[in-house]
Amino acid sequence: MRLLVGLCLLWLCCGALAVTAQETVPQGVVIFYDGNLRLRQTPADAAEIMGYLAPETSLTILSRTGDGVWLEVRTAEGDTGWVLAQYIRLTLDLETLPVNPDFAVPFDAAALVSGMTTHARHIFERGQQLGNRADIFSKVGDSITVAPHTLFPIGTGIYDLGAYTYLQPVIDYYSRSLARTHNSFANESLAAQIGWMTNTLLLPQNANPDVCQYGETPLECEYRRVKPAVALIMLGTNDVEHMGADLYRVYLGQIVEISLQHGVIPVLTTIPPRPGFETGIAQLNQTILEVARTNSVPLVDYYAAMATLPDFGLDVDEVHPSIPPLGYNGAANFNTYNLQYGYVLRNLTLLHALDTLWREVLQPIP
Repeated sequence: MRLLVGLCLLWLCCGALAVTAQETVPQGVVIFYDGNLRLRQTPADAAEIMGYLAPETSLTILSRTGDGVWLEVRTAEGDTGWVLAQYIRLTLDLETLPVNPDFAVPFDAAALVSGMTTHARHIFERGQQLGNRADIFSKVGDSITVAPHTLFPIGTGIYDLGAYTYLQPVIDYYSRSLARTHNSFANESLAAQIGWMTNTLLLPQNANPDVCQYGETPLECEYRRVKPAVALIMLGTNDVEHMGADLYRVYLGQIVEISLQHGVIPVLTTIPPRPGFETGIAQLNQTILEVARTNSVPLVDYYAAMATLPDFGLDVDEVHPSIPPLGYNGAANFNTYNLQYGYVLRNLTLLHALDTLWREVLQPIP
């Protein structure tokens, strides 16, 4: 009997040792690359560096971001932080790692795009008869559109799709042709300038005299020179200081009507929050929604996205969207942590609008 008990105790002891050994086996090892791997406080390229990990450093993996780009790790010394997954050799399946709830779900930008009706297809077909180019879009707006952080990085190849790799085909589609000065993403629009309002866009004196005809408005000049199938339109951040919703509705309606006459699908975008003008912003955004629905044209609810971000996704001037730490180089980096910045979210929502249009409207009907 004593022998049996002794054997059982030995078995239990060895089993416990085996479990303990299994739990302490490193789940990841830093692979060799040019330099030491940065251990960061949060999963972002610009986050504070907590330390450096030499090649072959053993790590315990605690969690991951929802897109699997970053791993939360603990070193043998007990230090914790975040590292890029591409520099870690794992001894387990990435999909089995728990997702950190603070960096869990990629932003659902597609849910902010609506109004892709059969009318949009009819507009597109009319535009094709008028000679518009299916793989070209125009940008219409103010300083938030003119800013180099809006779409330009995508046009110059400086982007990281993160969990949104399914957007690559639409980027390829709109990158293949010259709009006027560049592909559509990086093209210099004739219908967007700093400080512009809805009525500014409709005045011939604001058109570029070097490329526009006498008496031609900036919007008509852009459409004639570029021949787009789609126009991404966001105006109102400046209008809210100078006009009420009724007058704004008149001018925005004229912009939509001119677009329709040219066979261009107008994609209207709600304007971001602006502290001190809450009532006016709400009224203009309601007007944008009503104009979009009345004309059965697409809508991107950028305001709804910005309202969820820290400081409403605004920069220190409380007018323009916030810029990510890497500036131009990070404005189209769609990894989870970077989506708290206003310009990053603008690019992501616009890409989803273009992707939905391309798939549901522009492609040939079977």
